[in-house]
Formats: sequence, structure tokens, C-alpha cells
Amino acid sequence: MKKNKTSSTKIIIVTLAILLAVSVTLLVINLSSKGDVTNLNNQQVPKTDNNEEINFQEVHYLGNPEASVVMIEYSSITCPFCKRYQITDETFDNIKKEYVDTGKVVYIYKHFTRNEVDILGAIALECAGEQNMFFEYKRKVYENQENLQNLEFSNREFSKYAQELNLNMDSFNECLTDTKYLSKIESDKTEGMSKGITGTPGFLINGNVVSGAQPFAVFKAAIDRLL
Repeated sequence: MKKNKTSSTKIIIVTLAILLAVSVTLLVINLSSKGDVTNLNNQQVPKTDNNEEINFQEVHYLGNPEASVVMIEYSSITCPFCKRYQITDETFDNIKKEYVDTGKVVYIYKHFTRNEVDILGAIALECAGEQNMFFEYKRKVYENQENLQNLEFSNREFSKYAQELNLNMDSFNECLTDTKYLSKIESDKTEGMSKGITGTPGFLINGNVVSGAQPFAVFKAAIDRLL
């Protein structure tokens, strides 16, 4: 009986993921994996003044909500360039240490999914967030990105990471099979595209677009201009 229930759950997740992927595709967007874009796009989009447009109850953030600089990251968990930014080059850690932990920047993470594994991973991140472990879980996922090979295998991996972080597994697994976060995940991507994000990782720093896994020096220059 347990085996049949598990199989049904996986089928539901796959079906939902495909439906979401199709709906995003209908927006006629470029789901490019060119996360290694090296140019700095200085296109101006509407800025967030005094953070009035952000409901911090609805986003995952680090730092001081009253900070003068708002940095939003749009990422995909299967994007190798996102892992380079998050883990390999330690760019995220450097930004966090110099700007987020010192109260100069408030840092927000949003989803920019490219495939079904990304969608399930985004759901898993949200489920970890229910237990106040969003950023810890995010790091665990990126550290083990090479294990995210297909939807069925990734499903086991996501539960494994939750277990390693001592999350409540009953709550996590129930959340993982729910549909409640699908609209939020799609909304994150739609929002990013409307503001000039075309690939992963993509960033908005007070509304200014920075594309790709740039070196820390590029982000430092962009932030320092606003402080």
C-alpha cells in the first residue's frame, strides 16, 4: 500500500510540474541556460524606494529589511552557474559577509525555474522555509547539485537533505506533495522576466540588472555605487 501511495505521489508531482512548465512556456520566454553572461546590463527598471513595494512576510530574505540596497537573486537549482556563484566562487558568501551581515543590503532569493527538477526543488526550498530553514536548505541543495539528475531521483535527494538538516519529515514530505507553492514559483519567474532577468543567475540591485555568475568585484562595484 505504501509503495502504491508513493508512486501516485510521484505521478502527481510530475504532472503538476509538466503543467507548470507548459504554462511558463506559453509566455514565449527564453529559458536560456546561458548563465555565464559576462556583461553588466545597466538597463534601469523601476526601483524599490524605501522597500515599500516588498512584503517581507512573503519573501525569503537575509539582512536588514530597512537597508538602503535591495538585492534580489533569481536562480535555478540545476543551473551550474548558480552553483558557481553560490558555492564554488564564494561570491554569495562574500556579499553576505561584507554587505548583508553589516546591515547595508537586504538579500532576497526568488525562483527562476528551467525544468521539472527545478520546480520540485523550488517546492522543496519553500517547504524547508516553512521550518525556517530556507537558506540552510538552499546551500545543501547547491552543494549536492550533481545529484539532481532526474525527477524521481531528485525526489529522494530532497527528502534526504531535509533529514540531514533535522527537519520534521512528516511536515516536509506532506508539503512536498502539495500544490500550494506552484503559483508562487511561477510568479517569481514571471516577475523576474518583467524586470529584465533573462537567465540564471540573474540579479536586481535596487532595480539594476546584473546578469550571470559575475566575480565579487562586479557586485561590489554595483552595490557601492548605491551606498
